[in-house]
Amino acid sequence: MNDLDLSRLLPAPATPDLPADRQQLLKDHLLREIRAVKPVRRRRLVLVAAAVAVVAVAAAVVAFRATPETRPALVVAVQEGDAGAVQQLLDRIALAAAAQSPVSVAPGQFLYIKSTVAFAEFGGKHVRMEPLHDRQIWLSQDPKQPGLLKERGRTITLDAGGRTNEELVGNLPADPAALLAKAYADTQGQGNGPDQEAFVYVGDHLFESLPSPAVSAALYRAAALIPGVVTIDDAADAIGRHGIAVARTDEVDGIRHEWIFDRETFAYLGQREYAVRDGNGMTAGTVIGITAVLQRAVVDRAGRTP
Repeated sequence: MNDLDLSRLLPAPATPDLPADRQQLLKDHLLREIRAVKPVRRRRLVLVAAAVAVVAVAAAVVAFRATPETRPALVVAVQEGDAGAVQQLLDRIALAAAAQSPVSVAPGQFLYIKSTVAFAEFGGKHVRMEPLHDRQIWLSQDPKQPGLLKERGRTITLDAGGRTNEELVGNLPADPAALLAKAYADTQGQGNGPDQEAFVYVGDHLFESLPSPAVSAALYRAAALIPGVVTIDDAADAIGRHGIAVARTDEVDGIRHEWIFDRETFAYLGQREYAVRDGNGMTAGTVIGITAVLQRAVVDRAGRTP
């Protein structure tokens, strides 16, 4: 069975406008999932639970200040309260997603995703921002076959009983209202409020998975139904590709969660999260995490690249 490269789902890479060695990091969505010998990721791990040790980090975010490289433009680019703009943008993104040809991962195959990321590392009262680096993950379609993660010179075998791409997105409804109801139900009692958790839930399924075109469209249309979602006129992913973003701010911890899309094709580029106000040892504008998806492909074995 031939490997299938899904790079056509991504826009062509652009020359980064931002320094390649900047240390931009992700809190909450990409920050509360802690790998035992790895940097921090998301609190509700949807991908590599067997490779992760969960650590409390709320009190550990200290002594990190924004630099010119990590301070995004705030306020002027945000369309606050413009529900029509949010609805229109997410509908266009949904239409672009729905127009993609469906791709399946057959039994015995793996979903391969390569990205450039930066995560936070916490230890005691100190936080260290790691440099940008490549991340490669192979998600097995068969729960009896282990997946694989390669990052920062380390290779981690993912438990065979861990979630497969099918388990991540195969059971998500293609109806936006039903999907949103599932998001609220699955996150009930978690985080800093149901609307924020529902938004993060949708974002959890955009980074390292491959929903069907219908489910992808439903994810975006479900997000449009969540109160407090705004659009950002200009945002850049981890490799400096600029695009338009959909975002929501966690009013409790002051962290804005952004999903970044190509301005012309509406292809998903990556995510960025940053502080919008001073607090927890951070100044407003501090970017605390960032990602950029470079390649998605279906391959025949773990460790193989397209």
